[in-house]
Amino acid sequence: MILLLVVLFILVPLAELAVIIWVGSSIGYPETIALLLLVSIVGAYLVKRAGVGVLGRIRQQWERGVMPAVELLDAALILVAGTMLLLPGFLTDVFALLLLVPLTRAGVRGFLRRHFVGKLAVRNYTVRPPTNPEWRPPANPPDPYELS
Repeated sequence: MILLLVVLFILVPLAELAVIIWVGSSIGYPETIALLLLVSIVGAYLVKRAGVGVLGRIRQQWERGVMPAVELLDAALILVAGTMLLLPGFLTDVFALLLLVPLTRAGVRGFLRRHFVGKLAVRNYTVRPPTNPEWRPPANPPDPYELS
């Protein structure tokens, strides 16, 4: 865990700084800053578009009564991509843009499933019927997405 933190907080920023300096010396520093801003703006648009799509799929799954596990993991990966796009640098931008591509996101999702499947404890809970035999669920439950 400490090695991961060292990589995240020391090595990644150093690598980002080295790449920014290299690109800046190659194409010029104003152009490098403009390119970083352009990638951030395009990335923000792509994050919004991918996020709206995933939220629509989550809602469809909920309406069908299915737990949207894949969609929730996709939403988390899109959130990570959006966070990485906020960081200045080309390396994090490349990884963030790769996370926004559905095919690579599916590969990362599969890796995370394989990595965490043995580490998560699954609990089985049973739902007991209500103690009042005359109780019935409401006929028209309120729509949680409807704004009041």
